[in-house]
Amino acid sequence: MYDYLQRGILFSWIKKIPQVDRHWARVYLQRKGLSVQANAFEVLSADIPYPDDAHHREIDSQLRNAWRQRKARRKLSGRKAYNFILTSSSKKKLDTIAQDMRSTVTDALRNVIELEHQRIEVHKNALQEVKDEARRLKELSNTAQTISDIRQVLKATEEALYLQTMKSVFSQLQLENRFAQHVPPDALKEEALLRFHIARQDTMKGMGLLAHGLTVRFPDTEELWQKVISNNQPSDTSLET
Repeated sequence: MYDYLQRGILFSWIKKIPQVDRHWARVYLQRKGLSVQANAFEVLSADIPYPDDAHHREIDSQLRNAWRQRKARRKLSGRKAYNFILTSSSKKKLDTIAQDMRSTVTDALRNVIELEHQRIEVHKNALQEVKDEARRLKELSNTAQTISDIRQVLKATEEALYLQTMKSVFSQLQLENRFAQHVPPDALKEEALLRFHIARQDTMKGMGLLAHGLTVRFPDTEELWQKVISNNQPSDTSLET
């Protein structure tokens, strides 16, 4: 509690707060029934000798508390409080995630939401690229003059499609693993190849009759994997001494 034995003149502390808050304080006191001039509590204005009694001390205390709350709300700008219920199991998992991230539960939850949003965006973009490739393939097949031209286009598009699918799978694994940057790429290889096969089958089904134009041979997954991880290797920026 504020020590009024060392307070000095009531409300004189208002001079030390920002100008916009001084205006707010004047409006607050007017609503409390005090007579306050338009320039009250400005730096060059004289102190107002309000009666030093219990009533005015109470208003001074209320104003201080209201100003503290005003400052606290200002710090929360851009955020909004939510109340929701988690199961005990989910709460324990969230606590574990927060501990691993060395952050608060609130920040951990925000990070999880952001990472999931990024994963969805990566998947959406990869799917759109696949659809664009399929659409381009269909347009080219309609305009190709010879079977040879069509086969060349199909082969090139097929290779690009498989490479893009492998890139998408690898990106998803990296986003799902918070420590992916510290994990050797080959540690993700087995899961990546499994997901690639599933994604390839889904893509073929989505292409419908257009998929019959692709070659029957199975893609060289080892070659695709090596291309993907080679493109994700960090560049050597060390200096020779």
